[in-house]
Amino acid sequence: MKIEAAVLRRRGAAYPYAKSRPLAIETIDLDPPGRGEALVRIAAAGRTGPARCWAARQGWATGTA
Repeated sequence: MKIEAAVLRRRGAAYPYAKSRPLAIETIDLDPPGRGEALVRIAAAGRTGPARCWAARQGWATGTA
């Protein structure tokens, strides 16, 4: 099956990544799931900031309701 994926093309690229562009969105071939595997669609992703990481290490609830 064909999927769209963010593919890392260069490790150690200079910041800001908007200029160095180490990632590329490409269509790639993906084998269908095998026995004991599942195909999962990720609808959204985000980045956690340093304050939330610190709060999580302290055992504090950091999610939103």
